[in-house]
Amino acid sequence: MAQGEQIMVVDDQFGIRLLLEEVLTRYGYHVISAKSGAEAVELVAQLEPDLVLLDMNMPGLSGPETLVELRQVRPHLPVVMVTADADGANWTRVEKLGVQGRISKPFDLHDLASIIERALTRI
Repeated sequence: MAQGEQIMVVDDQFGIRLLLEEVLTRYGYHVISAKSGAEAVELVAQLEPDLVLLDMNMPGLSGPETLVELRQVRPHLPVVMVTADADGANWTRVEKLGVQGRISKPFDLHDLASIIERALTRI
C-alpha cells in the first residue's frame, strides 16, 4: 500500500485522468494531473513526482516524445506507459528509454496498483 508517494497522471482524456486520480488517491497516493506532454514536463520540473503514468498517444507531444523530454529533466524518474496501442515500434522506443512498465487500456485496477508498487520499489 502507498505511503504518500506522489504520482503524476498524464493523459489527454479527462475521464481517464479523473478515474486514475480517484483510484490512486484511494490507494493512498498523492496525485498530480497533466493533460498534455508539455504540461507534464513543466510540472515534473516543479513538483518532482515519484512516478509518472504516461499515455502513449496524445496530441502535441506524444507519450514517447514526452518521455524523451522527461528524461532530460529527471533522468531516473520511474515512468509507466499507459496505452491502447499495440504498435511494437513505439513500445520498443520507450523501452530503450527505460520505462518501468506498461499498462494496457482497458486496464484492471488491481493490476495497475501492482505495477505502480513494483515500479516504486525499483527506485
